[in-house]
Amino acid sequence: MSPTARIRIALVAALVGGCVAAWGPVANAGAAIYWQNSGAEIGRSNLDGSNPEPSFITFPTLPGSQGVTICGGVAVDSEYIYWADNQHSTIGRARLDGSDVRGAFVSGASEPCGIALDSSHVYWVNSSDDSIGRANLDGTGVDQALVDDAGFRPCGLVASASNLFWTNSLDEISRSSLSGTKVVAPLVPGVNACGLATSGSHVYWTDFDGSIGRATFSGTEVNYDLITDLLHPCALTIHAGKIYWTEQPFGGIGSISRAGIDGSGVERSIVPGIRSPCGIAVDDLTVPPKPVPTPGQLSFGPVKHNRRAATTLVRLSASVSGRLKVKVPLGIRYRFMGGGPEVSAGDHWLKLSARRGFANSWPRTGLRRRGKAQFTLRVDYSPTVGAPQAIARKVSLLWARPGRSSRR
Repeated sequence: MSPTARIRIALVAALVGGCVAAWGPVANAGAAIYWQNSGAEIGRSNLDGSNPEPSFITFPTLPGSQGVTICGGVAVDSEYIYWADNQHSTIGRARLDGSDVRGAFVSGASEPCGIALDSSHVYWVNSSDDSIGRANLDGTGVDQALVDDAGFRPCGLVASASNLFWTNSLDEISRSSLSGTKVVAPLVPGVNACGLATSGSHVYWTDFDGSIGRATFSGTEVNYDLITDLLHPCALTIHAGKIYWTEQPFGGIGSISRAGIDGSGVERSIVPGIRSPCGIAVDDLTVPPKPVPTPGQLSFGPVKHNRRAATTLVRLSASVSGRLKVKVPLGIRYRFMGGGPEVSAGDHWLKLSARRGFANSWPRTGLRRRGKAQFTLRVDYSPTVGAPQAIARKVSLLWARPGRSSRR
């Protein structure tokens, strides 16, 4: 494939949320995998894929946004998990237990993708500014142009003890010191690289065309085909002599796989069924098994607002299969996303919007005048096991009218 064609594929995939370029750094020790997906969430599981939590952290909606996060990189240290959000152009952070979620821990980035950590700093790639940024681990000392020319549309990023390595859409891997000086570009040419990781004296990469390669830090001993026959590998990390990577086939559901650091013993899909998995990292915590849910329990989850379309998504979590009956005011329309009222155990999304009709009818009047229409959503749940249940909560439609700021 020509460089031009590869660049075109990378740009198209990024625009549709495919996240060709998103990855995390190498962690020092680990018993858990973390990954970012295109559903504005971070998931986790044990290293063998057990006890998966696909929605471990749900990103907060930032003011003025559509509430949709296009995925970027993810990285962890002994206390926090960091991620790049290239929809809101921010770096986020949360504690490893999922608490203290801060969607705009660092602001002012430019479509950040790759993210990396060392003992003092968090680094990220500014994809649309062709630069690499850096901040202290507490979010201070922000420098959006530590490396001011990282090549066209830089993507993946990883930090070793003394160097930064990154990829870009010119099909090359580059290197600099941790201070952003002594840039070597290209260090390794001819790779449609996505994820990066380091181990010992080698840098490893995923090639979106279907392989994993490696080379020395000096760019010698290049092996483009350490592991082959993969389905669009993206994120990459290394732990305890094993390589972990994500795969995200076009139009399909992705997965996490692993192999020995020499490319042997490939284990495919140890964590299956992930929607466009992007960043990946490991830490030293063990994910506990989920408690056995009480039969017949229904609960509300996060709410996501699309202010441009004046629609709201509400997550409903059912402990067992059953039937849902939704009750909303006359002026509200609802729709089950990806299914109907007969639901299985797990999470289900309900889309709410203003019903089409007279222009002066509620809730359109409220949206037009105040940018907000609030109402009570009631859901009856008839589980296959246990007694029926009814739950209710206040829900709002928000509209960012062109030329006017919406009120909360």
